[in-house]
Amino acid sequence: MKQIRSRVDILSEAEIQAIHDATLEVLSTTGCRLPHRRVLERLAARGAEIDEARGVARLPVRLVEEAMSALGGRRLVGEDRFRETRLRDGRVTIGPGNQALIVDYPARERRQGTTDDVLKGLALCNALPYVHSAMPLVTPADVPQVMGDLYGYYLCALYSQKPFGVYVLSPESARCIMRIAEIVSTERPVRIGYLLEPNGALSYDEASLEMALLFAEAGHSFHVGPMAMAGLDAPVTLAGTLVMQNAYNLIGNVVAYLWDVPGSWSGSAHTMDLRSSLCSFGSPNQV
Repeated sequence: MKQIRSRVDILSEAEIQAIHDATLEVLSTTGCRLPHRRVLERLAARGAEIDEARGVARLPVRLVEEAMSALGGRRLVGEDRFRETRLRDGRVTIGPGNQALIVDYPARERRQGTTDDVLKGLALCNALPYVHSAMPLVTPADVPQVMGDLYGYYLCALYSQKPFGVYVLSPESARCIMRIAEIVSTERPVRIGYLLEPNGALSYDEASLEMALLFAEAGHSFHVGPMAMAGLDAPVTLAGTLVMQNAYNLIGNVVAYLWDVPGSWSGSAHTMDLRSSLCSFGSPNQV
């Protein structure tokens, strides 16, 4: 292949509005699965139609739009985007992710992570000026599985010289992590939050919702970062996938609105690799 032919199509205002209108229709008719008693109770009090047996809520358009308005902010259009958008004072920086497995290049194998891997990753993050934050680069498997996230956060609290975080995997870990953050914050600023992600098509599970509420009710926040996957939990068309991506974000924002914490809109949609049914990270169709 001598060259890659590509084309970038920019959505028109009419197409963006069509995607948004379709999202509101999906949320008000099909609804979303939110199997958490307190979430369903608050939704019902704000006019949502609740199917208690299935844990499904149909969200009225009015409620979704109220939650959107609570986000605040201002949309930048046209030349304003270029005049007012800044990239960290002109510097592009990165933040690492967290993986379940690590590729051991000297051994030429993929394996589970260890405490030593986490410590080496933190030393690397501390040393690189363009890395602005740290995470355990891999979940340590040489500790009990139920505390892998907690132990990773503990190591960050001890050794990271930069802001740090971790993907929280259980309500029990959430409580302990908030306690560690409280202790560390007496010496340096610490910001913690929870990443709320869907567990299926138009669905958030009970444990994830409980963790989001734990953070919110402790005075912290949670944010949403869905990754709708074309061909799996979203339609195979990119327009349909964007409807689902928007829906996941708006569902999370409604929950944030009901708990009076800041909302957010983030995440990127992906496509399913038809050979493996796995997420195709880096696909040209990633939006």
